[in-house]
Amino acid sequence: MLNSERIDIAIDPFTGRNPSYCFVDLETKELAERAMTELDGRDMLGRPVKIKPGVVKTQSERAQ
Repeated sequence: MLNSERIDIAIDPFTGRNPSYCFVDLETKELAERAMTELDGRDMLGRPVKIKPGVVKTQSERAQ
């Protein structure tokens, strides 16, 4: 099992629903690579999981 440090689930402000994605921070780069290898393309609740590496944003980019 992979333990996450943080999960950020996006919510569309107009619909109040999740637009089918979230961001997960893992403890190490190795755990992130393992998650991408083991989980990408697998079926979850009838839908394929797509896992891609995130891009770190600076504080000023997040404020926009």
